[in-house]
Amino acid sequence: MIITGLLYLIYGIVWVLSGPLLLLADVSLVSGMGAAVNTAGGYLSPLDAIIPVAVLVSVLTVFLAFESGYGIYKITMWVIRRIPTQS
Repeated sequence: MIITGLLYLIYGIVWVLSGPLLLLADVSLVSGMGAAVNTAGGYLSPLDAIIPVAVLVSVLTVFLAFESGYGIYKITMWVIRRIPTQS
């Protein structure tokens, strides 16, 4: 019951924060975007026999999340070091 309430709370927060985005106009893609996706898929299809593309995407996502977190940590520590009373 507590977990359900927390999930509803998170859903409500995300829904409220994403509400203004629904007021924006629809975005249309450039004409070559579909061809670019098909070309990228053609390059990845031979690789799929060795390593599944889903695994590659997952590893890349985890790597980028780690690097982003580390960058945010470094920036935060740099800002904290600029405060005169901190060492």
